[in-house]
Amino acid sequence: MQRVTVPRSVLPVIGASMKSRLRSIYLAGQSAGNRAAVFSKVGDDLTATGAFMDDLGCRDETLGSYAALAPTIDYFRTVTFAASRTGAWCGTANAYSLRSAAADQGWTAARSLVPYSTAPADCPSPYNTPLRCELRRTRPAAALIMFGTYELQASADPASFRASLAQVVTDTINAGVIPVLSTIPPRRDNATYGARVAAYNDAIIALASAQQVPLWDYWLALNDPSMLNQGMDSDGFYPSVGGGSAAAFTTTGLRYGYNQRNLTAVQVLGHLKSVVYDDGPADSGGSSDAGAATDVIDASDVVDAPDVVDAVDVADAPDVVDAPDAPDVVDAGAADAGTAADSGATDDVSYTGSLRVLAGRSRQTLQVAGIARPMTVYLPSSRGSAPPLVMAFHGTSGDGNQVFDESGAQAMANNHGVVVIAPDSQWMSGGDWDHPSETGYWQTWPDVDPNHNVDLLLVRAIMVEAQRRFGVDPRRIYSIGHSNGAFFAQLVATQLPSRIAGYGSSSGGLVQCATTQSCHFQGRGTTCDALRTQPGWCSCSGPDKPGPVPTSGRIPPAYLAHGTADPMVSVQYTCALSDRMRAASATSLVVLRDGDGHVLPSTFASDAWAFLSTHRLP
Repeated sequence: MQRVTVPRSVLPVIGASMKSRLRSIYLAGQSAGNRAAVFSKVGDDLTATGAFMDDLGCRDETLGSYAALAPTIDYFRTVTFAASRTGAWCGTANAYSLRSAAADQGWTAARSLVPYSTAPADCPSPYNTPLRCELRRTRPAAALIMFGTYELQASADPASFRASLAQVVTDTINAGVIPVLSTIPPRRDNATYGARVAAYNDAIIALASAQQVPLWDYWLALNDPSMLNQGMDSDGFYPSVGGGSAAAFTTTGLRYGYNQRNLTAVQVLGHLKSVVYDDGPADSGGSSDAGAATDVIDASDVVDAPDVVDAVDVADAPDVVDAPDAPDVVDAGAADAGTAADSGATDDVSYTGSLRVLAGRSRQTLQVAGIARPMTVYLPSSRGSAPPLVMAFHGTSGDGNQVFDESGAQAMANNHGVVVIAPDSQWMSGGDWDHPSETGYWQTWPDVDPNHNVDLLLVRAIMVEAQRRFGVDPRRIYSIGHSNGAFFAQLVATQLPSRIAGYGSSSGGLVQCATTQSCHFQGRGTTCDALRTQPGWCSCSGPDKPGPVPTSGRIPPAYLAHGTADPMVSVQYTCALSDRMRAASATSLVVLRDGDGHVLPSTFASDAWAFLSTHRLP
């Protein structure tokens, strides 16, 4: 693997090529109604906190030797908003002190892309995600983006994070807004997470380089020798505040993390204004205000998000946000929909939009039941005239990119000519049997009616549209998923048995306990018979969840994989599903990973396909 040395500086280096790209985005946004003196904040609670810029919004800065920044600071205070849009101590709402719809506690990049279950009135589809809502509501010229701190807790591999962050960049550019990507600070509260920071920052740096957007290297600023505790508070998680205010830009104040972040944020904005907004000279080298270092990253990391809209496209169509090719409503007509795998009948599901025929990977949208539903679509360059379709469903609070990356779906698709579509769930305001409130998940029990459940309606629309646009074989349509996505893949198959040829489940199963967490059984072994004799085997009886598993009629064959030491979804649930299917003389293949936890193997899609490809509808 080739390694590339990348110069690092705290402030963005905006060379001639980047300037041209950013200027096109900026001018497109201005013609669409965006405001030069406004920026948005996008991220988690490290960004949503009042320590980030509120004191600047409230005119409580101490500039010390940085008096030259006063005009820049004042410029971004010139546009004010309703007081209801701020929680700052002074009550003044400007770009510094606005509460962003795209920044909140515990958020990941993927979370900012999940559609609202009930969108705010001023953010109708297709603006009904937190990020798109914020950009529509605030009309900024730039967005300061910092995600990654919470992703550290999910995985040592930042691939899915990088894909989600790439979509954040895409949505931001499509709104005519310049995305400024920030590296994340150290994690001193947990050694495991702290060790992952470098890899995640490399992913951020690589994406900024690949997409020619500004990089603000906050991590580098915090690792200056003058900083106290790397700029982190005593809890090791949040940056620190010192000098009497987070906007104290004094020698003492700038040894603290938020003070350094606020100073460098102003410098970033000033540099962006000077070079891009005001059409000043591009940088020929490192920024004079920035510290410098070098970093080594994988060359492969810089190839990312190939479908990000080019700046020239933004200038031509500044209001397009993942717009479908056709606005027509696709309905019951056989001429539009083709033949659905339901005893030769067409499916009467209604939806708006059309999937584009784009080789490789793309993010696309259909509107189903009045809701814009984003999805990751992959069309292998080599595929037959009637290829099979695999629908892949992510776990809780994930997205289509995540399950696509983590399951090895691309390799499977390329090796076997399979079309893969991985939609995003909705963000749900309430909980269910599998979740607490305020998480992203698939709708399952008790609403399992394919004519009412909005996620089953989405699946029906995907199947019709994939046949119409990609010519997929209606006899070879499959569902796979992990965790909550495994439960939903199972529901899809059991509720649409005449349309789904088979399904694959990773860390799912049949739940008859009141909630998923009602059973905590973990064991050792590779068969359900070996596990059921071990201590802790649960005794539950109740309704089938995620939905009823038939005991007669056609039951789609299933590939069932699970780790025996899964602490989140007990392996007992997969064994219960296997028992039910065996009692009904249905076909299943159970693969138990002895001692493994709640993980999605990188070979899951290929392993499942080896089983599923042997099954098709009559």
